[in-house]
Amino acid sequence: MSRLTKTRAIVVRHAPLTESSRVIQWVTEDHGKLVTLAKGAMRPRHGMLGQFDHLYTCELLYYAREADAVYITREIAPITLRTRFRQDWRAALAGAYLADLTARVMPQHEPAPELFRLMESGLDELQERGWYAPMLFLYELRLLDRLGLTPKLDRCAACDQAFKPSRRAAFSSRRGGMICDACKGEPSDHAVGADVPAMMAFWRKSPDWTVVRASRPTAAQLAAVRTLNRDFLGYHLDLRAGARERTLDLLS
Repeated sequence: MSRLTKTRAIVVRHAPLTESSRVIQWVTEDHGKLVTLAKGAMRPRHGMLGQFDHLYTCELLYYAREADAVYITREIAPITLRTRFRQDWRAALAGAYLADLTARVMPQHEPAPELFRLMESGLDELQERGWYAPMLFLYELRLLDRLGLTPKLDRCAACDQAFKPSRRAAFSSRRGGMICDACKGEPSDHAVGADVPAMMAFWRKSPDWTVVRASRPTAAQLAAVRTLNRDFLGYHLDLRAGARERTLDLLS
């Protein structure tokens, strides 16, 4: 028995099934990640023609049945179009990256509204103000926070001692964050100065994107954050770094 379900949803990707029909992957506010079939959506004068595109936020009405892996779309009504992504390729590429990253960790058919709201907030920031490298790195940190995988940045992950401002230390993805000099490091750890984790912790505590937009990190600091986030995401979420690194290289 099918049930008619309505939710807010963001288009992560869509692809042709036939000349006139599209398969759409969504991240939704109430039902996690799901896939729907939009039958005949590309036919002239069809009600869904032009109502969805990559990274739109839409009101989605669909028929759900537990036995189906792909649901049937009833109606789509666009809410936020994010037209900047049609003109600013860097903003579009950054948006595609954070949408794909969120979709990879979003549970299927299970509610995760905090992940949906984070993704919507990140896309709205890119739409309004464009791409800025620290914003993408802060997005990764906030995603980890919402998954309960927050890296420890202001205290040693091994002994829980607070760091002194001038102390150099190491970052260990396996042990969950910063490791002080007194605790034995590992060959895979990254040596970093106290400025890098302090900056990351400051970003993460900001209630919106304003602080990170106003920050002016050095190239060396940005390179360090990029590496630490890459290894932490790879270790704890089992994500391959190749696509991320290619995306950041293109953006840079």
